[in-house]
This record gives sequence, structure tokens and C-alpha cells, in this order.
Amino acid sequence: MTRRKDEVGLIEDIKPDQIYRTTMSQELFCLGPQATADKIKSGELPPPFPLSESSRARAWTGQQILDHRVKMRELAAVQLAAARAKPKGKQPEELVGKTKKIKKVHLRRPGATASKARSAAR
Repeated sequence: MTRRKDEVGLIEDIKPDQIYRTTMSQELFCLGPQATADKIKSGELPPPFPLSESSRARAWTGQQILDHRVKMRELAAVQLAAARAKPKGKQPEELVGKTKKIKKVHLRRPGATASKARSAAR
């Protein structure tokens, strides 16, 4: 049986001089452990540093996270501008004026129509 995921809020107030462990990736980037590892390998996330020479624990500085968020906001702004500048696609000639509007039929319970008739007769 699978366990429901707890809702985790995004950490908004990042302090530049604080250290954030990679185990907090869900709170920092809304990513699970495997997705975080994949994005670190692909270079989409900043590489964390080991907390000590013999430790397997890794962490980011707050400044690394802030720089990453600024970079992602800039990328989102560029993508939004490109999407807005893209011309709208035209509808194929075969479909222009060929579609008919379909009137929707609303189903009612048998008692509902009778009660309306009774209230109209009053």
C-alpha cells in the first residue's frame, strides 16, 4: 500500500549565508530525491558540495539557491515573451465554416418537470 505524499510548502525566505541540505530539495525546488539527482547531473540545478571530506551528505548555500531561482525567473520571462510573440496558427481551410453548433440536451428527472408545471399553474 502506498503512503500519501505530505503537502510540502516551498521555502520562500532563503538566507544567502545559510546551508541547505539536498534532503530539503522538495521544500526548495518541489522535486523528489531522484528528480533532484537527475537535474544535478544534467546541470539544471547547481551542484551541491559535500559537508565534510568523508561525509556523503551534500548541501547548497543559500546564495546558490537564490542565483538558481533568479536564473529560472529570467528563463521563464524569455519563454513567455517568445510564446507571446509567436503568431497564432490559422485554421485549416477544410474546417472553416464546416462545423455546426450542437444544441445540448439537458436531462431532467421526471419529477422536476412536473413540479415546474404545478408552480406555473398557480
